[in-house]
Amino acid sequence: MLQACGDVTPASGQKASAWWSSQVVATLLEEVVERHGVEESFNEWYFALARSGEHTRWLRMKRLMLSGPPDSYLKDYLHRPITGFAEVRQKWWSFQPGDWITHHAFTILEVDGGRCHILCEKVTNQLELMFGAGLDARDFMKEFRATGQPRHVTRCFEVPRQSVTSGVTVRQLLEWIEGPLKRRWQPYSLLHSNCQHFAGELQQFVHGPDECELKRGSPVDVLTAIRTNSRALQFATPELQANPAFVYEAVRQNWRALSYAPPELQRHPRLALAAVSQDG
Repeated sequence: MLQACGDVTPASGQKASAWWSSQVVATLLEEVVERHGVEESFNEWYFALARSGEHTRWLRMKRLMLSGPPDSYLKDYLHRPITGFAEVRQKWWSFQPGDWITHHAFTILEVDGGRCHILCEKVTNQLELMFGAGLDARDFMKEFRATGQPRHVTRCFEVPRQSVTSGVTVRQLLEWIEGPLKRRWQPYSLLHSNCQHFAGELQQFVHGPDECELKRGSPVDVLTAIRTNSRALQFATPELQANPAFVYEAVRQNWRALSYAPPELQRHPRLALAAVSQDG
C-alpha cells in the first residue's frame, strides 16, 4: 500500500554513523553527446532523450558518493537564489480523487529562474536528492527517483508552481540540510515523519523564516535563518534577543539584522562595527 515510499537499499561500505553517506541518496544529471561504455554500472546510468538524424542525446545519471554536503557538484549555483518550486504528488491508487491525503509528495526546486533544478524527497528513512540543469532534467525528475527507480507517472500530478522571493540560495539550502534538518531527521513515520511532512518543512524553509519555528529552534537554527532573512532576529526568543553575544553573531551573519536588535544593543560599538565591516 505504501509502494510510493518503498525501501531503498544503500550502497555497500557505507558507515551508519555518517549521515550524508547513510541517509542521503544523491544523483547528478548531465546531458552528454555520447554514451561511454556499453554496460551500466551501479553508479552510472544513461537515458536516451531524443534522436536527431543519426545522433542520440543522452542524459547521464551519476550516483554521488557523499561524505558531506555536495557543494562541489553545485559550485556554479551555490550563490544563486531559489526562485520557485513545484510539488508533485503520486497517488497511492489510480482511482482516488486528487484531493485525498493518500499520496507520496516530492518537491522540485527551481534555481535562478530554471537554470538548475533540485529534486528533494523523503523516501522511508532516507533523503533523496537529484541535481540537473534545464527542462530535460526537470522532466526526468518527475519520472524517476534519485535511485533510478521509475515513478508511476499515470498516478502523478503537479501542484501549481509557487514563486519564491525570500532570496534563499542553494548554499543556504545545503546549510539547512546539514544543520537543522540533519539534527531533526527522524525515521519514517506515517503519522509524524513522512514524505508530506518533509515537503512542507522544505517549502517553509525556502519561503523564509517562520515565527513559531524560530521560537522553537536552537540558536544555530535561528542564525541559519538570519543569514537568509534579517527579520528572523525579531522572531527569536526574548532570551536570545537580549544576549549580546548572540546578537553580535547574528549581525556578523547578516548586517541588516542590526535593525531588528534591541535599541540598547544597536548602539553598541562592537555591533555597529560588525555591520559596517560588511556594508562598507
